[in-house]
Amino acid sequence: TWLLVPASVAIPLMPSGGAAFATWLLSMVGMSTVSAAAPIALLDVTPGAMRGQMTALFYMVIMLVGLVVGPLGVGLLTDHVFGPDGIRYACMLVPLVFGLAGLALLGTLRRRYAGELATALGGSAP
Repeated sequence: TWLLVPASVAIPLMPSGGAAFATWLLSMVGMSTVSAAAPIALLDVTPGAMRGQMTALFYMVIMLVGLVVGPLGVGLLTDHVFGPDGIRYACMLVPLVFGLAGLALLGTLRRRYAGELATALGGSAP
Protein backbone atom coordinates (compact mmCIF):
# COMPACT_ATOMS: atom_id res chain seq x y z
CA THR A 1 0.00 0.00 0.00
CA TRP A 2 2.84 2.37 0.80
CA LEU A 3 4.24 1.75 -2.69
CA LEU A 4 0.91 1.60 -4.50
CA VAL A 5 -0.52 4.97 -3.49
CA PRO A 6 2.44 7.26 -4.30
CA ALA A 7 3.17 5.46 -7.56
CA SER A 8 -0.49 5.59 -8.65
CA VAL A 9 -0.67 9.29 -7.87
CA ALA A 10 2.57 10.01 -9.72
CA ILE A 11 1.77 8.18 -12.98
CA PRO A 12 -0.34 10.91 -14.63
CA LEU A 13 2.16 13.58 -13.59
CA MET A 14 5.16 11.99 -15.30
CA PRO A 15 6.74 14.12 -18.06
CA SER A 16 7.14 11.28 -20.58
CA GLY A 17 5.63 7.97 -21.55
CA GLY A 18 8.74 6.10 -20.45
CA ALA A 19 8.70 7.67 -17.00
CA ALA A 20 4.97 6.97 -16.70
CA PHE A 21 5.55 3.34 -17.68
CA ALA A 22 8.34 2.93 -15.11
CA THR A 23 6.12 4.43 -12.42
CA TRP A 24 3.25 2.21 -13.53
CA LEU A 25 5.51 -0.82 -13.03
CA LEU A 26 6.10 0.28 -9.42
CA SER A 27 2.36 0.70 -9.03
CA MET A 28 1.79 -2.84 -10.31
CA VAL A 29 4.25 -4.23 -7.75
CA GLY A 30 2.23 -2.51 -5.03
CA MET A 31 -1.06 -3.68 -6.55
CA SER A 32 0.20 -7.26 -6.76
CA THR A 33 1.18 -7.19 -3.11
CA VAL A 34 -2.21 -5.91 -2.02
CA SER A 35 -4.07 -8.24 -4.38
CA ALA A 36 -2.27 -11.26 -2.99
CA ALA A 37 -2.32 -10.34 0.70
CA ALA A 38 -5.91 -9.09 1.09
CA PRO A 39 -7.77 -12.32 0.26
CA ILE A 40 -5.37 -14.37 2.37
CA ALA A 41 -5.86 -12.08 5.35
CA LEU A 42 -9.63 -12.18 4.85
CA LEU A 43 -9.71 -15.98 4.70
CA ASP A 44 -7.63 -16.24 7.87
CA VAL A 45 -10.50 -14.80 9.91
CA THR A 46 -13.41 -16.35 7.98
CA PRO A 47 -14.96 -19.63 9.17
CA GLY A 48 -14.32 -22.51 6.77
CA ALA A 49 -17.96 -22.90 5.70
CA MET A 50 -18.15 -19.27 4.59
CA ARG A 51 -14.83 -18.86 2.77
CA GLY A 52 -16.21 -19.30 -0.74
CA GLN A 53 -18.97 -16.77 -0.15
CA MET A 54 -16.58 -14.33 1.50
CA THR A 55 -14.12 -14.59 -1.39
CA ALA A 56 -16.91 -13.97 -3.91
CA LEU A 57 -18.21 -10.99 -1.92
CA PHE A 58 -14.70 -9.54 -1.57
CA TYR A 59 -13.99 -9.70 -5.30
CA MET A 60 -17.46 -8.43 -6.20
CA VAL A 61 -17.06 -5.35 -3.98
CA ILE A 62 -13.52 -4.68 -5.20
CA MET A 63 -14.52 -4.94 -8.85
CA LEU A 64 -17.72 -2.89 -8.51
CA VAL A 65 -16.00 -0.12 -6.59
CA GLY A 66 -13.01 -0.13 -8.94
CA LEU A 67 -15.12 -0.13 -12.08
CA VAL A 68 -17.65 2.43 -10.86
CA VAL A 69 -15.88 4.87 -8.56
CA GLY A 70 -12.58 5.20 -10.43
CA PRO A 71 -13.78 6.00 -13.96
CA LEU A 72 -16.82 7.92 -12.73
CA GLY A 73 -14.68 10.00 -10.38
CA VAL A 74 -12.15 10.81 -13.10
CA GLY A 75 -14.92 11.72 -15.52
CA LEU A 76 -16.75 13.96 -13.06
CA LEU A 77 -13.56 15.71 -11.97
CA THR A 78 -12.53 16.25 -15.57
CA ASP A 79 -15.94 17.60 -16.62
CA HIS A 80 -16.69 19.78 -13.60
CA VAL A 81 -13.37 20.73 -12.01
CA PHE A 82 -10.30 20.48 -14.22
CA GLY A 83 -11.67 20.60 -17.77
CA PRO A 84 -10.53 18.46 -20.71
CA ASP A 85 -6.92 19.62 -20.48
CA GLY A 86 -6.75 18.65 -16.82
CA ILE A 87 -7.55 14.95 -17.11
CA ARG A 88 -4.10 14.14 -15.74
CA TYR A 89 -5.00 15.94 -12.51
CA ALA A 90 -8.28 14.07 -12.26
CA CYS A 91 -6.38 10.80 -12.78
CA MET A 92 -4.02 11.88 -9.99
CA LEU A 93 -6.69 13.01 -7.53
CA VAL A 94 -8.85 9.86 -7.52
CA PRO A 95 -6.10 7.48 -6.28
CA LEU A 96 -4.83 10.19 -3.94
CA VAL A 97 -8.17 10.57 -2.18
CA PHE A 98 -8.96 6.87 -1.95
CA GLY A 99 -5.36 5.89 -1.26
CA LEU A 100 -5.02 8.33 1.63
CA ALA A 101 -8.31 7.11 3.05
CA GLY A 102 -7.02 3.53 2.89
CA LEU A 103 -3.71 4.46 4.48
CA ALA A 104 -5.52 6.33 7.25
CA LEU A 105 -7.56 3.23 8.06
CA LEU A 106 -4.56 0.91 7.92
CA GLY A 107 -3.44 1.28 11.54
CA THR A 108 -6.89 0.83 13.02
CA LEU A 109 -7.77 -2.07 10.77
CA ARG A 110 -4.45 -3.81 11.39
CA ARG A 111 -5.09 -3.84 15.15
CA ARG A 112 -8.62 -5.09 14.61
CA TYR A 113 -7.41 -7.79 12.22
CA ALA A 114 -4.83 -8.97 14.78
CA GLY A 115 -7.61 -9.34 17.36
CA GLU A 116 -9.87 -11.22 14.94
CA LEU A 117 -7.01 -13.48 13.88
CA ALA A 118 -6.14 -14.29 17.48
CA THR A 119 -9.79 -15.15 18.14
CA ALA A 120 -10.01 -17.30 15.00
CA LEU A 121 -6.87 -19.19 16.02
CA GLY A 122 -8.23 -19.80 19.50
CA GLY A 123 -5.91 -17.41 21.31
CA SER A 124 -6.65 -14.27 23.19
CA ALA A 125 -6.96 -10.93 21.46
CA PRO A 126 -4.07 -8.48 22.02
